[in-house]
Amino acid sequence: MRNINSSRDVIIRTRNLPAALQFYEGVLGFSVASRAETIVGLETGAFRLYVEAGAAHAPVFDFLVADVPATRAQLAITVRLPIRQLCAMWPEVMM
Repeated sequence: MRNINSSRDVIIRTRNLPAALQFYEGVLGFSVASRAETIVGLETGAFRLYVEAGAAHAPVFDFLVADVPATRAQLAITVRLPIRQLCAMWPEVMM
C-alpha cells in the first residue's frame, strides 16, 4: 500500500502547558513554529511536535492519503476484513 504517507505532525496533550513548554523550549531548545491559546507547535527537526492543553492521551500522528474511501477498501482487502469490522477495530483511525 504505497499510497499512504505520514505527516510530520505529532500531537501530545498535557494538563500543564506552561511547564511542558518550559521543558520543550527551555530545556530541549525547540523553536516555536505556531502558537495558539491551547496548542503550540514546536519544530524538532525531524517532525513538528504540537503540545496541547488538555487531558493526557497517547501521541497522535497522521497518515495522509489522496482517496480515503479507496484506501479503506484496499486496506480491508489487504488485511482480509470487511470495512465495517476494520472501522470498528480502529474507529479513531478509520474516520
